[in-house]
Amino acid sequence: MINTIQDTIKPLQIQLKEHPLYKHLNSIETLKTFMRSHVFCVWDFMNLATTLQHELSCLSVPWHPVKNPKLARLITSIKCEEESDELDGEILSHFEYYIKSMSAIGADTTHIKTFLQDLPHQTYELLLEHTSIPTNVKPFLNTTYACIQDGPVSVAGSFAFGRETLIPIMFLEILEECSLQTPEVENFKSYLKRHIELDGDEHGDMALEIVSELCGDNEEKWSLASTAATQAIQARINLYDSVLLQL
Repeated sequence: MINTIQDTIKPLQIQLKEHPLYKHLNSIETLKTFMRSHVFCVWDFMNLATTLQHELSCLSVPWHPVKNPKLARLITSIKCEEESDELDGEILSHFEYYIKSMSAIGADTTHIKTFLQDLPHQTYELLLEHTSIPTNVKPFLNTTYACIQDGPVSVAGSFAFGRETLIPIMFLEILEECSLQTPEVENFKSYLKRHIELDGDEHGDMALEIVSELCGDNEEKWSLASTAATQAIQARINLYDSVLLQL
C-alpha cells in the first residue's frame, strides 16, 4: 500500500520538484524572503512529530507500557534528532538552527521570535491567527492543524509523505540552485545537507514504517493516510507559489 500512495502523490511530487521557486533562491535577498515564510514550516513540522510522539509513546505520569514499543522507538528516535541534534558542536533543535541560519544571512527574525514569546500562552488554534505569521503561510499551517485533528493515521501520512520522504527532494533542488558561496549561507546549506542526510537515509524509512504499522490491512486507514499526504504536498506547492509572488 505504500507503493499505492507513492503512485498517487507522484504527480504532485514532480510538480514540487520542478517548482520555479528554487531557481530564484540564488541571492541573499531572495533567501531572506523565503526563510521568513519557511521558518514557520520548520516549526510546523515539530507539531506533527510531537503529535505522533504523544500518540505512540507514553509521555504522562504515571508511566504505562505502550501498545506498540516498535512505534514508540521509531518516533522517539526521529524526535530526538529533530529536537536535540548535534550541529556545529552544539546540541540544539533543527528549528533553533534554522533561526541561527536566518541570523547569519541577516534575515529579520523579529516575527518568529515574537511568535515564540507568545507561544506558551495561547492555544494551538489561536496561535495560527497570530499577527507575526505571514498571511501566505497561514493556509499551510491550517492544513497541518486540520490533519492533526483527524487523528494519528492522517498525521503519520502527512509526516511520512508530506515531510520526511519529501524534504530531501525539495532541499536537493534548493541546494543545487543556490550557487552562493559566501560565509553567510553556510549555516543554511548545512541545515539543508543535514536534512537530506537524515531524511534520505533514516527518517524517511522510519516514517514509512510508522504508516505501515498504523494502517496494517485496514484500507480505510490507508485511504486516510493517502488523503493527508496529498493535502500536505498540495499545501506546500501553494505556499511556494505564494513565496514566488513575493520575489
